[in-house]
Amino acid sequence: MEQTYETMKELSDELLNYADLEGTELGEYWRLIAELNSYYYCTSPKFYSALEKELKYQLKFAKENFEVVEEEFKHVGKRKVLKFKGE
Repeated sequence: MEQTYETMKELSDELLNYADLEGTELGEYWRLIAELNSYYYCTSPKFYSALEKELKYQLKFAKENFEVVEEEFKHVGKRKVLKFKGE
């Protein structure tokens, strides 16, 4: 399970990057499922496998539908935000 944990950690960290920028319930969901990885030792193998599939699915969705862009705000500077690709 150790190698799987490292893979899951990478998936979780990447999804957390999107969650930090997404300001709705979707971002909250991404954060919750990404943080579940830290409790791998409490989960059953079936749950952990399902969590891995969900992390991969949500990360794929995020990459396909959002892009990280920098926006400039007057008198404040720049910050990274998520922009929906459909707009």
